[in-house]
Amino acid sequence: ALAKTGHFLTVCQHAFICYSPNQINTLSRAKYSIASLAQLLDACSQDIGFGYDIGCTNLITVFQSSIGNKAAASGLRFFVGAFHGYAHNHWCQIHFHPQVLTIAGLKDFETCEWVFSQENCCAHLFRHGSAFHHHMTLDWFYQTWDLDHHAALGE
Repeated sequence: ALAKTGHFLTVCQHAFICYSPNQINTLSRAKYSIASLAQLLDACSQDIGFGYDIGCTNLITVFQSSIGNKAAASGLRFFVGAFHGYAHNHWCQIHFHPQVLTIAGLKDFETCEWVFSQENCCAHLFRHGSAFHHHMTLDWFYQTWDLDHHAALGE
């Protein structure tokens, strides 16, 4: 579903959907992480841990981008997902794997994978639909996801 719709998903530590921009050009995916980080830096501004499958290489891209100085000043820290981290080299695991870095706590940075797994359950609703119906269904799914997680927090 994700490859066809072209969404870059950003979720917070509580599994709420923060941003889901539409990927128009999937050849330049780095700009979507930079755009999400720019919004996160404006909203949170300090001590953000950003887990990304390619967090080890995305670090260089972000710090060389237009938000690089702001990211460095905020104490932005990159991680790779716990599952994806084992596919990387030893250097990457030492510097970016959440089980090695104690500042990550018990987070595995695989929340997007949980969302995608559940999202696949509604893929049949828009598999043969238009782009509009893809986005409408994903918007409904993300809203429902957030409501369910908000209810689980007891508020």
